[in-house]
Amino acid sequence: MAANDVNATYRFEQDGKTWTLNLHDVLVSEQRELRQVTGMKWWPLLADFSMQDPEACHAMFWLARKRAGETVTFEDFDYPVTSLRVTLVEPDSGKTSTEDDGDSTEAPDPTQPTPKTSRTRRTK
Repeated sequence: MAANDVNATYRFEQDGKTWTLNLHDVLVSEQRELRQVTGMKWWPLLADFSMQDPEACHAMFWLARKRAGETVTFEDFDYPVTSLRVTLVEPDSGKTSTEDDGDSTEAPDPTQPTPKTSRTRRTK
């Protein structure tokens, strides 16, 4: 995820449960709360999330669970880092970025070689 790509929905999966979070829908109050618990401003937090920083991933997972109605405190919930799977849900398709669409055909090269007739003639 690029830090400026905020129109993105992420799926968090753990122990057979799923939570989603659309970064485009995060409220200012939620951004302020994230800053209080992490000490990070919004854009650096997104950049760290894109780099899979554990603190940033924990923060986004915490927000997704909070939005789902769970009562979780940032400091008190913990889990093995390998138990959490985070995937980007691609727009319009419902597929995650880890799913293959089965189409590995590349588009043909649209550029054509220049015809010989278009070359400039040298005069003697």
